[in-house]
Amino acid sequence: MLRAAASLFSRQGIRATTLAEIGVEAGYSSGLPVVRFGSKLGLINALIDSMEEWCKTHYAAATAGRRGLDAVKARIEAMIASTRTLPEGSGAFQTFFVEARYGFPELQQRLSTFGRDWRNSFRDDLLEAQRLGEISEDIDCDAYAELIIFTIRGAYIDRFGRNLEELQRRLPRLICDMITQKTKAYA
Repeated sequence: MLRAAASLFSRQGIRATTLAEIGVEAGYSSGLPVVRFGSKLGLINALIDSMEEWCKTHYAAATAGRRGLDAVKARIEAMIASTRTLPEGSGAFQTFFVEARYGFPELQQRLSTFGRDWRNSFRDDLLEAQRLGEISEDIDCDAYAELIIFTIRGAYIDRFGRNLEELQRRLPRLICDMITQKTKAYA
Protein backbone atom coordinates (compact mmCIF):
# COMPACT_ATOMS: atom_id res chain seq x y z
CA MET A 1 0.00 0.00 0.00
CA LEU A 2 2.92 2.34 0.70
CA ARG A 3 4.27 1.82 -2.82
CA ALA A 4 0.88 2.70 -4.28
CA ALA A 5 0.78 5.79 -2.06
CA ALA A 6 4.27 6.86 -3.16
CA SER A 7 3.31 6.41 -6.80
CA LEU A 8 0.13 8.45 -6.50
CA PHE A 9 1.69 11.18 -4.35
CA SER A 10 4.54 11.44 -6.85
CA ARG A 11 2.17 11.83 -9.81
CA GLN A 12 -0.68 13.80 -8.25
CA GLY A 13 0.58 15.45 -5.08
CA ILE A 14 -0.76 15.16 -1.56
CA ARG A 15 -3.97 17.16 -1.82
CA ALA A 16 -5.14 15.58 -5.09
CA THR A 17 -4.55 12.01 -3.89
CA THR A 18 -7.30 10.34 -1.87
CA LEU A 19 -6.98 7.45 0.54
CA ALA A 20 -9.61 5.60 -1.50
CA GLU A 21 -7.43 5.89 -4.64
CA ILE A 22 -4.46 4.54 -2.73
CA GLY A 23 -6.42 1.49 -1.56
CA VAL A 24 -7.63 0.72 -5.09
CA GLU A 25 -4.17 1.37 -6.63
CA ALA A 26 -2.68 -1.08 -4.11
CA GLY A 27 -5.23 -3.72 -5.10
CA TYR A 28 -7.30 -3.52 -1.94
CA SER A 29 -10.59 -1.92 -1.00
CA SER A 30 -10.96 1.83 -1.08
CA GLY A 31 -11.55 1.86 2.69
CA LEU A 32 -8.49 -0.12 3.80
CA PRO A 33 -6.08 2.85 4.03
CA VAL A 34 -8.37 4.57 6.53
CA VAL A 35 -8.66 1.39 8.60
CA ARG A 36 -4.91 0.79 8.52
CA PHE A 37 -3.55 4.35 8.85
CA GLY A 38 -6.47 6.40 10.18
CA SER A 39 -5.87 9.43 7.99
CA LYS A 40 -3.84 10.71 5.07
CA LEU A 41 -1.33 12.19 7.51
CA GLY A 42 -1.07 8.80 9.24
CA LEU A 43 -0.35 7.12 5.91
CA ILE A 44 2.19 9.80 4.95
CA ASN A 45 3.96 9.38 8.29
CA ALA A 46 4.10 5.60 7.76
CA LEU A 47 5.54 6.20 4.28
CA ILE A 48 8.13 8.62 5.67
CA ASP A 49 9.03 6.07 8.38
CA SER A 50 9.61 3.51 5.64
CA MET A 51 11.65 5.96 3.58
CA GLU A 52 13.69 6.98 6.59
CA GLU A 53 14.54 3.39 7.45
CA TRP A 54 15.46 2.64 3.83
CA CYS A 55 17.70 5.72 3.66
CA LYS A 56 19.51 4.90 6.89
CA THR A 57 20.25 1.36 5.74
CA HIS A 58 21.09 2.31 2.16
CA TYR A 59 23.36 5.25 2.99
CA ALA A 60 25.10 3.37 5.80
CA ALA A 61 25.92 0.56 3.36
CA ALA A 62 27.09 3.05 0.71
CA THR A 63 29.47 4.79 3.12
CA ALA A 64 30.66 1.75 5.09
CA GLY A 65 34.43 1.86 5.49
CA ARG A 66 34.68 5.26 3.80
CA ARG A 67 35.92 8.41 5.44
CA GLY A 68 36.12 12.09 4.68
CA LEU A 69 35.60 13.18 1.09
CA ASP A 70 35.30 9.57 -0.04
CA ALA A 71 32.29 9.23 2.28
CA VAL A 72 30.85 12.54 1.02
CA LYS A 73 31.14 11.35 -2.57
CA ALA A 74 29.65 7.93 -1.73
CA ARG A 75 26.73 9.55 0.11
CA ILE A 76 26.01 11.87 -2.83
CA GLU A 77 26.20 8.96 -5.27
CA ALA A 78 23.83 6.92 -3.09
CA MET A 79 21.33 9.77 -2.87
CA ILE A 80 21.42 10.27 -6.63
CA ALA A 81 21.19 6.54 -7.30
CA SER A 82 18.07 6.36 -5.15
CA THR A 83 16.35 8.85 -7.47
CA ARG A 84 17.00 6.44 -10.32
CA THR A 85 16.19 3.16 -8.59
CA LEU A 86 13.15 4.47 -6.69
CA PRO A 87 11.81 7.27 -8.88
CA GLU A 88 8.29 7.18 -7.46
CA GLY A 89 9.54 7.18 -3.88
CA SER A 90 11.93 10.02 -4.68
CA GLY A 91 9.17 11.89 -6.44
CA ALA A 92 6.82 11.45 -3.49
CA PHE A 93 9.53 12.60 -1.10
CA GLN A 94 10.23 15.74 -3.12
CA THR A 95 6.48 16.36 -3.33
CA PHE A 96 6.30 16.13 0.46
CA PHE A 97 9.02 18.77 0.85
CA VAL A 98 7.36 21.18 -1.57
CA GLU A 99 3.82 20.68 -0.31
CA ALA A 100 4.87 20.80 3.35
CA ARG A 101 6.27 24.23 2.70
CA TYR A 102 3.31 25.62 0.81
CA GLY A 103 0.20 23.56 1.39
CA PHE A 104 0.58 20.81 3.97
CA PRO A 105 2.31 22.42 6.97
CA GLU A 106 1.56 19.43 9.22
CA LEU A 107 4.59 17.76 7.64
CA GLN A 108 7.07 20.59 8.19
CA GLN A 109 8.47 19.46 11.53
CA ARG A 110 8.79 15.83 10.44
CA LEU A 111 10.57 16.68 7.21
CA SER A 112 12.74 19.25 8.94
CA THR A 113 14.03 16.50 11.23
CA PHE A 114 14.63 14.19 8.27
CA GLY A 115 16.52 16.92 6.41
CA ARG A 116 18.55 17.79 9.50
CA ASP A 117 19.68 14.18 9.81
CA TRP A 118 20.89 14.21 6.18
CA ARG A 119 22.73 17.50 6.69
CA ASN A 120 24.33 16.20 9.88
CA SER A 121 25.61 13.12 8.04
CA PHE A 122 27.25 15.29 5.39
CA ARG A 123 28.58 17.67 8.05
CA ASP A 124 30.14 14.77 9.96
CA ASP A 125 31.79 13.47 6.78
CA LEU A 126 33.14 16.96 6.04
CA LEU A 127 34.46 17.33 9.59
CA GLU A 128 36.24 14.01 9.12
CA ALA A 129 37.67 15.34 5.85
CA GLN A 130 39.04 18.31 7.79
CA ARG A 131 40.60 16.01 10.40
CA LEU A 132 42.17 13.98 7.58
CA GLY A 133 43.58 17.16 6.00
CA GLU A 134 41.54 16.67 2.80
CA ILE A 135 39.86 20.07 3.04
CA SER A 136 40.76 23.36 4.61
CA GLU A 137 40.08 23.81 8.30
CA ASP A 138 38.31 27.09 7.65
CA ILE A 139 35.56 25.46 5.55
CA ASP A 140 32.17 25.87 7.24
CA CYS A 141 31.07 22.23 7.26
CA ASP A 142 27.49 23.05 8.27
CA ALA A 143 27.11 25.49 5.38
CA TYR A 144 28.62 23.08 2.86
CA ALA A 145 26.38 20.27 4.11
CA GLU A 146 23.37 22.54 3.45
CA LEU A 147 24.74 23.39 0.03
CA ILE A 148 25.14 19.72 -0.88
CA ILE A 149 21.56 18.89 0.13
CA PHE A 150 20.16 21.90 -1.74
CA THR A 151 22.20 21.06 -4.83
CA ILE A 152 21.00 17.45 -4.95
CA ARG A 153 17.39 18.39 -4.27
CA GLY A 154 17.51 21.26 -6.77
CA ALA A 155 19.04 19.07 -9.46
CA TYR A 156 16.29 16.53 -8.98
CA ILE A 157 13.50 19.10 -9.16
CA ASP A 158 14.94 21.34 -11.87
CA ARG A 159 16.19 18.87 -14.46
CA PHE A 160 14.52 16.24 -16.60
CA GLY A 161 15.62 13.57 -19.06
CA ARG A 162 19.13 13.09 -20.33
CA ASN A 163 20.42 16.37 -18.91
CA LEU A 164 19.48 15.14 -15.44
CA GLU A 165 21.35 11.88 -15.95
CA GLU A 166 24.49 13.71 -17.08
CA LEU A 167 24.30 16.14 -14.17
CA GLN A 168 23.73 13.31 -11.71
CA ARG A 169 26.73 11.43 -13.09
CA ARG A 170 29.00 14.47 -12.70
CA LEU A 171 27.57 15.97 -9.51
CA PRO A 172 29.50 13.97 -6.86
CA ARG A 173 32.85 14.92 -8.36
CA LEU A 174 31.81 18.55 -8.97
CA ILE A 175 30.71 18.98 -5.36
CA CYS A 176 33.90 17.43 -3.99
CA ASP A 177 35.98 19.62 -6.31
CA MET A 178 34.09 22.69 -5.14
CA ILE A 179 34.76 21.86 -1.51
CA THR A 180 38.48 21.28 -2.03
CA GLN A 181 39.17 24.32 -4.23
CA LYS A 182 39.64 27.66 -2.60
CA THR A 183 39.72 30.66 -4.87
CA LYS A 184 40.85 34.18 -4.02
CA ALA A 185 37.32 35.44 -4.64
CA TYR A 186 35.99 33.36 -1.76
CA ALA A 187 39.02 33.23 0.53
